[in-house]
Amino acid sequence: INTIKPLVEKYIGGLPSTGKTEKWKDVSPKFAKGAVNDVVYKGTEDKVNILMVMNKPFVNGDKEKRVIDVMGEILQIKTTQKIREELGATYSPYMGVSYGIQPKPEFTWQAFYSCSPENVDKVVNATWEILDNMAKEGADDGNLAKAKEQLIKRREASYTSSDSFWAGVIQSSYVYNTPIMNMEAYTNLVNSILDGIFEAQEKITAMPFVVSNSIRSLWKTQIALEQCDKSNLQQVESIKGKAIFRAAYDFLTLRARFDPFLKDSVDFWTPFYEKSKALSIKRRIEREQQKKTSKKKGKKKFTDGFAGEEKFSRKRKKALEKARAWRASMDLDI
Repeated sequence: INTIKPLVEKYIGGLPSTGKTEKWKDVSPKFAKGAVNDVVYKGTEDKVNILMVMNKPFVNGDKEKRVIDVMGEILQIKTTQKIREELGATYSPYMGVSYGIQPKPEFTWQAFYSCSPENVDKVVNATWEILDNMAKEGADDGNLAKAKEQLIKRREASYTSSDSFWAGVIQSSYVYNTPIMNMEAYTNLVNSILDGIFEAQEKITAMPFVVSNSIRSLWKTQIALEQCDKSNLQQVESIKGKAIFRAAYDFLTLRARFDPFLKDSVDFWTPFYEKSKALSIKRRIEREQQKKTSKKKGKKKFTDGFAGEEKFSRKRKKALEKARAWRASMDLDI
């Protein structure tokens, strides 16, 4: 600061001012109305580059922008699954969504592919199919959770390692007069998108609270399994101590079959899962043995007196005497 301040004062602060209040003018090119299909022939290589673009206005807000971010991630996931893995039409397909605030809030959808000429129709038709399914059916829970994980991970990496990211954040905050969002606030905002989807779904399916709450807890726990700071022992203990830990682990391993990037998280949690499962099996066997023992012995013998009975309150002792009198009147074995 001490080094740069005099330079700023000399070379920027010393610039002359006209005293005028400047107003910017929108000179950006407008999107064409309707559908436009242009073909440009160039080069000699037997390859086609496909670019598909469209834009729409949107309501400018933090949550709306995060929804657009999540939508872009999900579209990229679906594009990779459909066009690369299922059709094998191109190796690096791209589909995403970006947004801008000035001159007016708009989001832009783009898809870009490089493929052979015989795959053009196949790729274009698959693109429209992905968009149609997204519009009609929305995002499935698996892709939604995966998209949120990727957004949060990328944000965390930017917070700690990218000076250019912070330059953009500060500039955006100044230009658009918006607060700078810390990592906790950003994570909470992204996570709230999942809660909003469950609330909308409950209006359609009328899921009981106990069911929707369990599903929500399961999703959040399996996301925590991946995002957990593995070096933070307190955080690890907290997660593996959850009643829903093993169910969340099973969910994570299922997703890892299709996403190799989850393998490290699965490998880390596997010893905890196996230990928890072994303990659960042991307890179940002990309970079953106790049931068998109780059946063989018949009725349990009532042992007169409880540990620490002399310390019972007068009210509790009186209730205990009534219970014993009742058992005696019923000719029960005391």
